Amino acid sequence: MSDYKYSMPIYFEDTDHTGVVYHPNYLKFFERARLEILGVEHISKIWQEQGVTPAIYKIEVTYKNPVFFGDRIDIYSSYKLDGKFKVIWYQLAWARGVIAAEAQTHIIAVDSNKKLVPIPDNLSSL
Repeated sequence: MSDYKYSMPIYFEDTDHTGVVYHPNYLKFFERARLEILGVEHISKIWQEQGVTPAIYKIEVTYKNPVFFGDRIDIYSSYKLDGKFKVIWYQLAWARGVIAAEAQTHIIAVDSNKKLVPIPDNLSSL
């Protein structure tokens, strides 16, 4: 599951009052990793030219070990096309040599009217 790796430091703003990463922030970390892999400019271009954008349909996160202010977190990501309407991302967050969290995210594509459309070829063939 190490097709892609995205690393980032943990800032104080990412944590709760005890210095542990606040659990919803993992959703942001996973999203940043996906966007870095796909390319923000690429996603923006598809939206502007085709009126299609990705949308999260379902996400499951399992929290395993805490991550602290000052740690560095590595997000390992892979994905697969699941039919013509959904991409499933598998992501692991690592810090200090252990898995901090793991996620499985189901992403669909919607048009400018928020209607389901097939995943564009230029997104599914990265």
